[in-house]
Amino acid sequence: MKLWEFDYLCRTEWENGEGNVRTLWLLEDSLKELQADMTEYALRGGGKMLPVRVEDIEKLRDGGYPMYIVNPVTRTDKFRGEVHMHICRDQDAADVFFPDGHFETHILARK
Repeated sequence: MKLWEFDYLCRTEWENGEGNVRTLWLLEDSLKELQADMTEYALRGGGKMLPVRVEDIEKLRDGGYPMYIVNPVTRTDKFRGEVHMHICRDQDAADVFFPDGHFETHILARK
């Protein structure tokens, strides 16, 4: 999964009913791809929206990866908007939570 795909997922879920992506279940290749993309973006300066907390940038420089990424849509000064990442075996998926309290697991199509 590329960083732009994650951003698109978060924005689309929010626009389609205020869905808040909170968990990613990724195949190992997808996870590595996303971690590499977020590292490159964060170390390059990342513009206004870093995909990790500022305190974790040093970890990225040292070759480590946090097992979360920041949701660019639900992030605020008070809410970090962290999306936890896990390795799965079958297919990329996202757990999306909604304002009424329920959540859905959405299977993610590979681009």
